[in-house]
Amino acid sequence: MRRLGLRIVSSLSLLTLFASPRPTPAADATCGNHLVEPGETCEGCPADCAVQTCRPGKGHAVFAVEFTPPPAPDISTVVLRIGYRSDRLSLPGTETAKSIRDRLKSSDHAIMAFNDLDYALRVVAGRPKALSPGQLMTIEFDRCAGAPAPAVTDLSCEVVTCAASTGPATGCSCRIVAASR
Repeated sequence: MRRLGLRIVSSLSLLTLFASPRPTPAADATCGNHLVEPGETCEGCPADCAVQTCRPGKGHAVFAVEFTPPPAPDISTVVLRIGYRSDRLSLPGTETAKSIRDRLKSSDHAIMAFNDLDYALRVVAGRPKALSPGQLMTIEFDRCAGAPAPAVTDLSCEVVTCAASTGPATGCSCRIVAASR
């Protein structure tokens, strides 16, 4: 078991030391729409990082995060930023609270660390072996009272960086899809 921990820590250290450069905003990214999208930063578009008012309603909404690694090398660690419209969706708690961890389910048996920023969720997922393509995890959000039904377009997914045992890699991508409970 000790070896597993060392491999993940090594991959995480590599991610920290050799983080890939920030991508430019996607062509369809819109600053000011209250959704931090791939390539946007809080410095460049503070309105998309502002936490909106949400009173948790009675329902939940479950979304899946799908991960696509490059053909080679085998990706063992990925850092994701999952943006969400905080006036439609919320997570119970903040930062690294257990109540948030209870809402994240790994489909790939990955070890996950997370930080909820109340407008985006930063997730580090890793495995000693390669992460599988396809569904990486599900997230169960609270729906905000009085808000329209949440849709996939109320979330975004960005690969901040990904790495193999040999170091940082390029060509990783992610997307959000609707999921069942």
